[in-house]
Amino acid sequence: MKQQSLKIFLKEETGPYELPKGWQWVKLGEVLKEDRKTINPQDYPAENFWLVTMDCVESNTGKLLKKINLCGKEIKSTKYQFNFNHVLYGKLRPYLNKVYAVPEGERGICTTEFIPFIPLNADKKYIAFYLRKKEVIEFAMNNLTGTRQPRVNIEALLSFQIPLPSLPEQKRIVARIEALFSKIDEIKRLRKEANDLAKTLLQSALHEVFSKADEKGWKWVRLGEVLNRKPQYGLTAKASKETLNIRYLRISDITDQGNLKNNDPRFLDLNEQEFNKYRLYEGDILIARSGSVGRVYLHHDCEQKVVFASYLIRFRLDTNQIIPKFFFYYGLSPLYKKYIEDTLRIVAQPNINAKEYSNLQIPLPPLEEQKRIIAYLDQISEKQKTLLKIYADIDNQITELKQSILTKAFRGQLGKQNFNNDL
Repeated sequence: MKQQSLKIFLKEETGPYELPKGWQWVKLGEVLKEDRKTINPQDYPAENFWLVTMDCVESNTGKLLKKINLCGKEIKSTKYQFNFNHVLYGKLRPYLNKVYAVPEGERGICTTEFIPFIPLNADKKYIAFYLRKKEVIEFAMNNLTGTRQPRVNIEALLSFQIPLPSLPEQKRIVARIEALFSKIDEIKRLRKEANDLAKTLLQSALHEVFSKADEKGWKWVRLGEVLNRKPQYGLTAKASKETLNIRYLRISDITDQGNLKNNDPRFLDLNEQEFNKYRLYEGDILIARSGSVGRVYLHHDCEQKVVFASYLIRFRLDTNQIIPKFFFYYGLSPLYKKYIEDTLRIVAQPNINAKEYSNLQIPLPPLEEQKRIIAYLDQISEKQKTLLKIYADIDNQITELKQSILTKAFRGQLGKQNFNNDL
């Protein structure tokens, strides 16, 4: 009787694929009702509110990352009210995939980046899982309004179709998805532990190498003693996103691990004299003097002409005493980072100048020993990169696996017994 009354309530729709017997295609607007009840918390200054912001909800999973409780007087703008009947849909930048099914017995307020929906004749968790599907996200991304802060056109979203079985079947599917996702989340947790361990490989090796300097009888020198020219501050210039003749290397182009980022480069044109003054050569060391103070970069020749920006200092090393890559590895070590922290504390300002860097103490083994250390650390670094890439690929596979499970679920293809067949 319930299924019959449901069919009377809903219009028959033809969908993109055939559904099992007893299922039907309906528009989201037929099973979701917008419920934008507003409240100004300032009107209740002493009352305590549970506030859900976009940052509170984890992308893709809908898990609550943190719970914010504030007095009304601390909340500055109008919010939407919600309770345990609602699904909160993040309309801002839908690729973030923020969908939260409010747990039983809960109520609170949310920012207006969310739309509170009340499911009609549908299970809220079933609806939430469907809204997290890749196809729904893609549809939402193709139906945006606004440019600075793109939001989903809710009218368009509610025209999107959803396959709808009976309520008991919806609940069975939800339970099945949750059980499978729980197994996958355990795999993800173990992967994260392994990933965190892999991230420590190089740091552990650096500590092992440089903490034994005195034990191995290496001499200590100041950075200024192993330079073949004075330190040089970079170029102050207005750079462009347009691809021009010369790359303009900034602190933000360098990672904490000393790698070069190429996702948002800047360029400029210079006359020959100015270019030659700031041109980077093989083996040049750059150190950040402000911002991300102490960040180190070792330049390698490439086809692109490169100059460096003003918050970076160039140090050109005397290669008869020290191999640039040996210093680069020292610049990633815990000993070097301690020097940066201690120096910033002493100078009491958020920068370190060339003179202060020149006083940096460096352990200096013979050149042959430096070469052996570089080879060892290169090997560890490559092993770490390989492991991190493997773990990143596993993360992508986990995301794809969850989407595959959702695809099966909303086609009525999730089994009732064998978990392994569904994974």
